[in-house]
Amino acid sequence: MSARAASARRRLAPRQVHVSLLVLLALYAAIVVIQPSYLEPASVMNFLRRTAPLVVLACGQLTVLLTGGFDLLMGSLVTLT
Repeated sequence: MSARAASARRRLAPRQVHVSLLVLLALYAAIVVIQPSYLEPASVMNFLRRTAPLVVLACGQLTVLLTGGFDLLMGSLVTLT
């Protein structure tokens, strides 16, 4: 294992991954406060469907950043999709 890979593993600490989940939950809680009908199961699934592409893109960008790279391609990918 190279030093670069070991460094990437250390940067991907479990608490850092949980921050993104907390942000997602805080966003959902704010939406529920504004519009209580968002607690219905159909609304939850709709919310998850709409956020799924962003989660996939964020995971891809996280991988690039953790390996020490820099990628500007994500913006154009979002535009094309």
